[in-house]
Amino acid sequence: MNARLPAYIALLGLFAILAIGGCKKDQPVPALNYGYNYFPNTAGHWVVYHCDSLVYDAFNDSVYSYHYYLKEVIDTFFTDNSGRRTQLVYRYYRDTPTANWQLKKIWTANLTATDAERVEDNIRYVKLSFPAQITASQWNGNAFNTLQAWQYQYSAVDVPAVLNNTSFDSTLTVLQHSNVNLLQDQLYEEQYARNVGLIYREIIDLSAPSIGASFNSGVAYYQTYIASGN
Repeated sequence: MNARLPAYIALLGLFAILAIGGCKKDQPVPALNYGYNYFPNTAGHWVVYHCDSLVYDAFNDSVYSYHYYLKEVIDTFFTDNSGRRTQLVYRYYRDTPTANWQLKKIWTANLTATDAERVEDNIRYVKLSFPAQITASQWNGNAFNTLQAWQYQYSAVDVPAVLNNTSFDSTLTVLQHSNVNLLQDQLYEEQYARNVGLIYREIIDLSAPSIGASFNSGVAYYQTYIASGN
């Protein structure tokens, strides 16, 4: 018998053990979480908000405040001209928590592989870009309308938050536009939660007549989550 054979067999056994050990250590690459559930796409899903609006009227040197409740419901779906599955979003309003809901508007929305779009008062906006990551590139939220290009970006992704005494495990924030100078104060921002959708919206768009003067024209709008369901 070849004297080297036992050593050769032992060496093969060692290689086999190392190979098996290496295989055990290999872990499957986790699937990329695109964040689609930040934009619910199921019929029957609803969210209720409390809305506060301040309108600054420079002509009358007055500030008017408005307060109401808003309920958005994904009512049903249809196929748009591009062959896409499209949400019909019913928007109900009421002035007090006990008043009857009144249907005021119907908006539409699309969830695609690359973005989430909403048509609000006949203007289409690109609300989210996928995958939803803090390192994601900016995108033009006005890519499908004629408004000035605004470069949206994620300022927070997958962070817990508490809003109106409700805890959310994962939220993201989209900074849509920010411009602050001596004549303008502009901030457009939205916050979304997984499996809920939009939970907070803030619009500040104020202007001053001259440098050093107070901001006396424009609007400040706050839309805050109250409840949701399916």
